Amino acid sequence: MKDEIIKIANLASISLSNEEAEELAPQFKNILKYVSKIEELDLDNCEPLFTLVDHYNEFRPDKVTDSLSVVDAIKNAPKKNDQFVKVPKVLD
Repeated sequence: MKDEIIKIANLASISLSNEEAEELAPQFKNILKYVSKIEELDLDNCEPLFTLVDHYNEFRPDKVTDSLSVVDAIKNAPKKNDQFVKVPKVLD
């Protein structure tokens, strides 16, 4: 369970120590146990629910406005190279 928690934390870009992961393991197990109760429900005759409220997109008119400068756009990026944001490789 500790390894799964560390893997999930890495995917979320959260750094956890082994001790923190071990401390979270029982809490994580309780959450999964609680969520697994859904599997006990008979949902064969239930229609899928896509939204709780009937909202529709409220479009705004397109207006030309000033955009962010490159410096402002990348200033909070965890990794950058000159004017580009560095991201993990996702394709081979």
